[in-house]
Amino acid sequence: MNGALLAVLLAATLPEGKARWRFEMSGEQVGVIELAIRCEEDTCTAVWTSERRAPAETGGKRSSRRVELE
Repeated sequence: MNGALLAVLLAATLPEGKARWRFEMSGEQVGVIELAIRCEEDTCTAVWTSERRAPAETGGKRSSRRVELE
């Protein structure tokens, strides 16, 4: 499942607000994902961001992604 699809599914089930998750690999934090949902009148927006870093022993490459939906 890609990030944009996940954001849409979560936006349909979550109330307005913000949620943040961190993820680990072998006990080491390697990333964080944040989902923010905001509604004004008849329009809602969802912003999904992902920041990832590979473990140091594999080079520590960083990557990020941001998806905005209205």
